[in-house]
Amino acid sequence: MKYVWIFCSMVVLCGFGYNPELFAAPDTLKVYDLDPVSVMATRIHVGEEESPITKDYASQILTQNGFSVIRKGIGLANDLYTDGFKRGDITVVIDGEHYPNSCPNRMDSPITRINPLEMESILLSKTNTSAACGLSGLVTFKRALPREDLRIKAGFTADLGHQENMDGTILLESHQHQVTGRYVYGRGYKTAHGKDFTALYGYTGEPTYQLREITWQGRPGEWQYGGMIAVTTDVMFPYLRMDERENVLWNTFLAYKGHKIYVNRTYHLMNSALRAEAMPMETKATNLTIGLTGAHYDLYYRRWDADNTISGMMMNQPVQINNDLIPNLGRFSANLHHTFDLQPVQISLKLGVTHDQIDENRLPFYKSLYPEASDHRWFIPFAVGLSYTKAVSSRLAGGISAEVASEPPQPEYLYIAVQRPMGKPTWMGRPDLKAPLRATLRLQWTHPHLRFTIFGTHVWDYVNLTSVEHDQQPYMTYRNIDGLMAGFNLQVDWPYLSANASYIWAENLTQNTPLAEIPPFQVQTTLKSPHYNGMSGFLRHTYADAQTRVDDSLNERVTPHWNRVDAGMAYQTGMVKWSLEVVNLTNAVYYQHLSYLRDPFAAGNIVYEPGRYVRFSIAY
Repeated sequence: MKYVWIFCSMVVLCGFGYNPELFAAPDTLKVYDLDPVSVMATRIHVGEEESPITKDYASQILTQNGFSVIRKGIGLANDLYTDGFKRGDITVVIDGEHYPNSCPNRMDSPITRINPLEMESILLSKTNTSAACGLSGLVTFKRALPREDLRIKAGFTADLGHQENMDGTILLESHQHQVTGRYVYGRGYKTAHGKDFTALYGYTGEPTYQLREITWQGRPGEWQYGGMIAVTTDVMFPYLRMDERENVLWNTFLAYKGHKIYVNRTYHLMNSALRAEAMPMETKATNLTIGLTGAHYDLYYRRWDADNTISGMMMNQPVQINNDLIPNLGRFSANLHHTFDLQPVQISLKLGVTHDQIDENRLPFYKSLYPEASDHRWFIPFAVGLSYTKAVSSRLAGGISAEVASEPPQPEYLYIAVQRPMGKPTWMGRPDLKAPLRATLRLQWTHPHLRFTIFGTHVWDYVNLTSVEHDQQPYMTYRNIDGLMAGFNLQVDWPYLSANASYIWAENLTQNTPLAEIPPFQVQTTLKSPHYNGMSGFLRHTYADAQTRVDDSLNERVTPHWNRVDAGMAYQTGMVKWSLEVVNLTNAVYYQHLSYLRDPFAAGNIVYEPGRYVRFSIAY
């Protein structure tokens, strides 16, 4: 590994700079033939990539260039990681609209609830120099604008075998208006050794999950408006002790010449009724977001409230604990951003303000451990970025970027409040946490068939989980630590071969221990056949190394290495495309690296991946 790092560093340093205009030209547009679909990606700036959306966007685009999707249950139960950062560190927006999670456990992570049929592109940014960015970057989904002519698009996907579900979508547009519908139905999958959710995770019966969604939008002249409603039921999360029983999300927006006002609201219900749970529990949560966004500014107000109930028996007596899980949080955020493009140098600036307010009646709970806790906080998020880009030749370019950024801690880290029975630790947010400060240096070398990035990040006051004891009562709470992250991302693409690899090393400098929840080294290689009479095929191998760098103080477990082989073929006839894919061809038993104690309702279960299944898709 040491020699790999030395070699890669020399390669990057030999690339003096990177010219975005060079790779923005049509003849240098990168084309990735992924699985049975084609994805084109164009380089924007160092640390950014924009790609058109396809049906398999989640499994492909979001698992490259250092991004990874971590499974927490069935297909609608995933979350996003990148370059050592995770969850709320990465902001996800749709055309600038924020969709914060209503569930304190992030059951309603926005990346898995997006209909790719209505989206045009996705921008993956690892910088913090746009107005809406989180601590480690931004994922932006861009809606496709309605067209004037009549058009119908449709897609259907079905999985059979160890995983059984179906996903159907249809889009109708004409006269600058568009309506889209989506329906998903499925059940808990089986692992390669044939065990289902009942045997592995204590579910009763064989529950099925559903997603029903309708969206609409129009754009007469300079105006644009739209809305959506999405309902999910019985989404299973075996890594927790509860499941998402119902989630209702609605949204509406109105835009004029690039300035937009939007409103979205989520109602979320999760409980343990699908399990053989000896201690029933339930959480109800609501989140309302009102925002105003434009090219250089981002403002929103968020009202978030969650209540939890835990029932059970103690000493043969019924016990019920009522938790004000998120005490009616109000968060106001306003940010400004501007980029000075002074080729070959680019300077990006961001400055904002964030204010939090919670119910003062919940304050005594926090003061029992943190006497200086307050019912309100002010934060000043900011970012300063500098990048230098230069073309070495018509086919070779590189670049270097440096950035300093600070963002407020996530509300869960500040204000979550859960008392648990039977001597289990009380889970308490820390209202006096400091805002993390990140400094990142990124070097990049780019070729039409290869892109290599090496990075290093130092984070001061990064928020980390910790266990403490006070008055003989155990607590799980949070603290600020200093952390160091370093790694590389490699992407290779030729007509008949593509590959991507990533590695992250991360250390808790405060405690001199590995940082928790860091994915191991992973590489994916795809062999692609030539296109012949509308037909093409692929064979893909994915390897993930063992992750032995774990935080023992959080009971994080070592994860063994694993291999997976997928194969498929596609056939294009006219406007219809058919594809057939076998996932996990060798029926391997494996699971991805997970952390087990980052949630107050964690079940401690290893969430295995599905065994072999066949995926059939048709798109029009």
